[in-house]
Amino acid sequence: MKSRKFIAAIVLFIASTAFVFAGHTEFSGWADMMKWVFGIYAVGNVGEHTANKIKIGNGHNGTAGDKFPPPEKG
Repeated sequence: MKSRKFIAAIVLFIASTAFVFAGHTEFSGWADMMKWVFGIYAVGNVGEHTANKIKIGNGHNGTAGDKFPPPEKG
């Protein structure tokens, strides 16, 4: 497992489940926490994959240089 987002989501899942078993929260609190944790995880994943697809920040984001060949030398 190399994804920091996935590891963080699993840690929060385990922590919130432990709170339920320890009696510090009820199931409704756990369910709300899971909605937030995995909702944020999903949005982060989509954002990461979208950024990788359009390559934000490295000069390959659909500039005019990508559409036209370089000028001929000579």
